[in-house]
Amino acid sequence: MEFENLLILIKLFAAHLIGDFVVQPDSWVKHKEEYKIKSKYLYLHSLLHGLLAYLFIAEFDKPWLPVLVIIVHYGIDITKLQFKKSFTLFAFDQVFHFMSLTILWLIFYEKADKIGNLFEGLAYNNIFWLVGTAYLIVFWPGSVIINQFTLKWQKHLEENSDSSLPDAGKWIGRLERNSDLTFILIKQFEVIGFLLAAKSVFRFGDLKDESDRKRTEYILIGTLISFTFTIGVGLFTTLFLR
Repeated sequence: MEFENLLILIKLFAAHLIGDFVVQPDSWVKHKEEYKIKSKYLYLHSLLHGLLAYLFIAEFDKPWLPVLVIIVHYGIDITKLQFKKSFTLFAFDQVFHFMSLTILWLIFYEKADKIGNLFEGLAYNNIFWLVGTAYLIVFWPGSVIINQFTLKWQKHLEENSDSSLPDAGKWIGRLERNSDLTFILIKQFEVIGFLLAAKSVFRFGDLKDESDRKRTEYILIGTLISFTFTIGVGLFTTLFLR
């Protein structure tokens, strides 16, 4: 892979980021969400992405590249507008945009057969599957396992539970476990100790009465289970990475 070709991919990514997050006004976003396929800004936004890609690459002998950028971007955006707005939808939307740009880059600059080689390489890459599976385990099944383990204590909090953000605890746990796993894989165990100590101090600082104490104890139990579970998965993964 030549550096010049890699630079083109970076330019495509930069054009996308500017088109989605810099030059797109909030009024366009709201108009698209309200009128969907009938929104004129949906088409203008897609055209803008093609124009930015064309200008950033500055290879005017490849007119089909910006045309395909326009078509693919429009297709992804119109599909996204059919679903309820959420962070998960936003994340998948961006992943598909970057994947589509990468595929177009491979077709135009790295030969189409390299797409097959890329996926074949991932299919037989043990590290990719091992690390990817570890992240999947701590992200999704980890939440279910911890929830089931702490089920007997949850009923003591339901009567005195304060209002909280929907699913906030679940996402805090998921992000925490992903961070912990990352630090384990890069052998930064002291950072995990710091995070555990900081969270413990933070929670004990909220103690005011008996209900607060129950909630704090419950959260600390969940935290310790979460850390133990993630450390176990991380250490097991590192055994096969050696």
